[in-house]
Amino acid sequence: MLSVDFLAGFTIFIVALIMVINLVPSILVGIQGQPIDYDAVAYRTAVILLEDPGWGYDRNANTSTSRWEQQITFKADISRFGLAVSKETPNILSRNKIDTFFDDTYFTREDYERKAIFADLPYAPYAYNITLSVDGDPTITTGDPVPKVSYGYMRRFVKLKEHTSMVIDSGGYNAAVRTNETNPPSNTLNHTARMSVFFNYTELNDLTVGNAYDINPYTDNVTIIVGGFKTALQSLGPPLIPLGDFVNMTQVTLTSVSLSKWNVPSAGSIPPSWLSVDGALQNYRLYNETTADLHSRDDPFPVLNSSEIGLELLPPLPFAEDPDARICVNFTFRYEWSSNDTADGNHHFLFNDDTFEYNLGTVTSPPLRDGVLEVAVW
Repeated sequence: MLSVDFLAGFTIFIVALIMVINLVPSILVGIQGQPIDYDAVAYRTAVILLEDPGWGYDRNANTSTSRWEQQITFKADISRFGLAVSKETPNILSRNKIDTFFDDTYFTREDYERKAIFADLPYAPYAYNITLSVDGDPTITTGDPVPKVSYGYMRRFVKLKEHTSMVIDSGGYNAAVRTNETNPPSNTLNHTARMSVFFNYTELNDLTVGNAYDINPYTDNVTIIVGGFKTALQSLGPPLIPLGDFVNMTQVTLTSVSLSKWNVPSAGSIPPSWLSVDGALQNYRLYNETTADLHSRDDPFPVLNSSEIGLELLPPLPFAEDPDARICVNFTFRYEWSSNDTADGNHHFLFNDDTFEYNLGTVTSPPLRDGVLEVAVW
């Protein structure tokens, strides 16, 4: 009887063991090596790049930020690349994010793998190619040459938001000073003139405009162009005198670009006023004709023979963290003449403390441009 029970138990054990052995392959199938779905990886990469503004850490503000393109000094603080203007504007891309992302002088292959492809999770590494084509621009790309077969692919149509610019026509802003009232007087024969461009952040931060069309002090370049400068100088003076004061003018110099901020004191007895803020205006480029140069605001900038003068402010604009700030960018010109011998007893010049406002009503806002982003992964 004992041997029968033993035989029955042993038989049951063997049957159970066989069943377990048969089940093991199906248990392990989920962790066995399987082909990677490269199409899914390409799709995920395209979605992250086009529908997200990215993410990083701003050491100056001690906070997280979607403005990763401004944190390239500390690349380790960038967690995720994204090219969208904002989360509210999927597929509408930021010009500054694009220019930074496709500049391989900033980033290494490992940066793209970890912050765009996420190749370290769960498989590493991938080969990849990311290409952007925008109407009218050369195609830009980063990564490897795309193979002829066996790769994942995603193609998405996009829009590109360009920066705004403002053109001030010099011809309508003529002024004059008596030849014996030059500043300083007597035989130095020079005069200082100023013009300003006003930015009202309360207006620029109007949420009803939408991120695709606004002027964002945190993220957008703003460009001020003084157009027709030489032509306006040549037309100064009495109308019957060819070239007017231009023949007597020895030099016109843009001596400084400075910043002032509208200051509202907490004490009610002190009236609001413009307060000069030294050193606040640092990130900008000065243009002379069509040449863009990084130019120090402390160096004289001769502009006598310039058809146009341009100033491009780079983000973030000063005091961008204050949504109610009001600032003025001030241009100071020095005019010099060779003599006081003028037909009408005046020296003529351009701009006499004229102020212009930079807003959506006075600037040129380029339409959103069409483009295609392609992502290949293998």
